[in-house]
Amino acid sequence: MPMLVQVRMEEAADLDDLLEAVDGATPAGTAHPFDGETVAQVALLLSTATFPFFRTWAQSRIAARKGFKVVMDGIELSGYTSEEAVSVLKQIQQAIEAENGKSDE
Repeated sequence: MPMLVQVRMEEAADLDDLLEAVDGATPAGTAHPFDGETVAQVALLLSTATFPFFRTWAQSRIAARKGFKVVMDGIELSGYTSEEAVSVLKQIQQAIEAENGKSDE
């Protein structure tokens, strides 16, 4: 499942963990969303093998109260509470599993 992960430019180094751990992750440069804040971004192709690392990375950012945005299928996901973010991560995992023909159910 392809996605973009965006963080504030001041936190761009945090994307290095994703670049190192997720096969096929590539730096996608910067973006200038309508809110005017420049963001660093990484393009990922998540699979059942790589999702656990992304989930851990996302959960650590949520725990540290560091924001990030995910763009999937043209839809931007951001601004969720920690509880909502956990639910979104579960939905992403289910979509990846469905895409790969695997499910825990």
